[in-house]
Amino acid sequence: MKDKKVRRIFISSTSEDLEEYRSAARDAVLSAGCQPIMMEYFTAQGKRKPLEACLREVDTCDAVIAIVAHRYGWVPEGQPDGKAKSITWLECERAAAAQTEVLGFVVSKDCAWPESTKEAYRVMQAVERGALTPELAAEVSRNIKLLGEFKTWLSGLGFRGEFAKPDDLKMPIALALTAGTECAAADTSKYFAWLREYTGWIDIRGLQVGSGKVHRFPIRDLYTPLTAAGGATVEPLPEKAAKRPGAGPSKKPGMRDRVGLEESLTGKRLVITGDPGSGKTTFLRRIAQECCSPSGDFKLPDGTFPVFLRIAELEEHIATCIERRHRGAPATAEDPEWLLHFLESRKWDLDAGYFDRTLHEERTMVLLDGLDEAPDRVVRERMARLFENATQRYPECRFVVT
Repeated sequence: MKDKKVRRIFISSTSEDLEEYRSAARDAVLSAGCQPIMMEYFTAQGKRKPLEACLREVDTCDAVIAIVAHRYGWVPEGQPDGKAKSITWLECERAAAAQTEVLGFVVSKDCAWPESTKEAYRVMQAVERGALTPELAAEVSRNIKLLGEFKTWLSGLGFRGEFAKPDDLKMPIALALTAGTECAAADTSKYFAWLREYTGWIDIRGLQVGSGKVHRFPIRDLYTPLTAAGGATVEPLPEKAAKRPGAGPSKKPGMRDRVGLEESLTGKRLVITGDPGSGKTTFLRRIAQECCSPSGDFKLPDGTFPVFLRIAELEEHIATCIERRHRGAPATAEDPEWLLHFLESRKWDLDAGYFDRTLHEERTMVLLDGLDEAPDRVVRERMARLFENATQRYPECRFVVT
């Protein structure tokens, strides 16, 4: 049997201003089981590699990742018709002409960016040194104009993500390299920006006597690994609930004593039960964080796509839509279509069709938090039936319910 070909992924960007972002892209490519090709434009002798050498390297790759911020970069000389395209633009153009996939990531317009790493800073620096020339001013003005044109051109290729920090690149790149074509073409940057912020903190009240102030701590700093008691994680099925130590069933002969709760995630269906404050929600949030920015703390499959839902928010959405007779809403409260309806309603620019395709993929993990927070038994049972129907509609993906 022949070994599976490892895809080669070319990472193209300016260098000094995007060093951390290039490293994040490299890590994402590796997590997707691909080989990153990181072309540096200077040799040990301090000379740039010739243009054709760069473009030949692009020809050997299966995809190109372009990361673009506020620097235009090297403009090779001798281009046809006196054009002044940057090396990154030329590399992307070469890939597009060969119908090689180009994944473009452009810095968010709202992102606060260091002035010293913007194209215009070159003029300011020259002024401070008393070395500004008409030629430099004209070059910088040209580069700023062409940088805008390049970003527009890149957006026209069909895939464009945005970033504000290095972690913004990791999950979208990993997903784009592992997902189906239609899912890969979607811009998930807003979703993952929300998910990282929403699940990235632990809020604690009253650290000082008489204080109701909320203190926020990064979840990675305070998270304590949980264990499951009584061997309940051996078969993580809906009727076998993984529990905190002391809350589980009595141990049976031959069953494992206690195991890390994350080991239960290998199953397709998992229900986690436990007392309030036992760590169920924190566990789900930590899993979502690991999917966004893999640290190796959990053994999750590469490119796992997390769909994080608070059940109380989903139930409120359903009740409101039914009360207002929202046009296009599912006919019954137990219809799994409500998952898509709710997800589409969030401000992530991802439609129901995207989530429907995503939920049909094995890489997807649906994290449903707080079934016990439903207001009464009737609602709780109705939501449980909705999720049961969802597992039948989407047998490919994994469901975890607390």
